[in-house]
Amino acid sequence: SEATFTCRAPGPIACPPGALNKIYQSIAGWDAITNESAGALGRLTETRSEFEKRRVNSVAANAVGPIGAVRAAVLSVEGVLDVYAVDNKSGSSALIGGVTVAANSIYVAAVGGDENDIAQAILAKASAGCGFTGDTTVTVYDNDYPDPKPEYDISFQVPDNIPLYIAVSVRDDDSLPTDIEEKIKAEMMAEIEQGGEVALKIGYSVYALDFSEAIKRAYADVNIISIKIGKSASPTGDYVDFNIDEVPTLDATNITVTQV
Repeated sequence: SEATFTCRAPGPIACPPGALNKIYQSIAGWDAITNESAGALGRLTETRSEFEKRRVNSVAANAVGPIGAVRAAVLSVEGVLDVYAVDNKSGSSALIGGVTVAANSIYVAAVGGDENDIAQAILAKASAGCGFTGDTTVTVYDNDYPDPKPEYDISFQVPDNIPLYIAVSVRDDDSLPTDIEEKIKAEMMAEIEQGGEVALKIGYSVYALDFSEAIKRAYADVNIISIKIGKSASPTGDYVDFNIDEVPTLDATNITVTQV
């Protein structure tokens, strides 16, 4: 079975594949745990563009009904790192971002946060009478009424963590530091952790060349031969597209650096 875990410590806390392997508190029927893919990284600070987006979202959160208001409300839930929200106003199901969204319904994908808080935020901002599409359903109550409170089943999506694989080839040169491979990996990870050119977001495309500046930061005179990226080992692509039910993750163990 699968479950969602959230790190309570702020910042870029790495969670590589297999790192979750101990159960600190005994629970009946639960005897083992492992994470097959890396977890989504948090950050301590936001970039200027992220601040501007958050400012816009804070304004949108004042509304009720528009999908932007729903997204803003879910983004404000404690622990939520990323949100993708879209609505299908048509009378038939529609394929949006690789996901089939039911007719007259909204689709919200969220990374992190408490499921009940997310569902309550959606209920507070969604248009009356709309349906919901997603793999997670939570029953929430309208607290504006006395008991017995009206109850609603709110569905939303918990995206799958999809590991990225990156293969870097650089020109073999006697001037390169002996630890050049480790330096390149560290700078590529910092590109993610510190909010550089590469954004690992729900439904985004990730381009291999966006990592070139990070590689140059590791050693300015390094000659890059190629950068390939993909969803499986030995990647061969120049970019990777992700559906709106997927969030890319990157761990240093999935980066290979070869001197040619």
